[in-house]
Amino acid sequence: MVMPRRILRDVRRCQEFEDLYNKLGNREYKWPSGHRPDGAPVFGTIRDLLCFAAFLGFHLSRKETLEGHQTDVIPEEVFSKNEDALECIRLVALAEDL
Repeated sequence: MVMPRRILRDVRRCQEFEDLYNKLGNREYKWPSGHRPDGAPVFGTIRDLLCFAAFLGFHLSRKETLEGHQTDVIPEEVFSKNEDALECIRLVALAEDL
């Protein structure tokens, strides 16, 4: 049996900001009454939020290490099965190497 080749290294998110991730990108999050009448997150998914954060961090030349923080690994499929998200990661990686 041949194992499929990995497309990405692990993508991680810091557990410290889990509440913020949910407020901004989790469709299951329920906003308190009067805050978001439509109940919709700002971003369609947490994946979209993380792609935006990658672009923003690159634009501002800001990198934060996750060392010393508790993190959750995001399954590779979350990004690799979505062409827009995969292109986002590739674009930031290519631009970083310039």
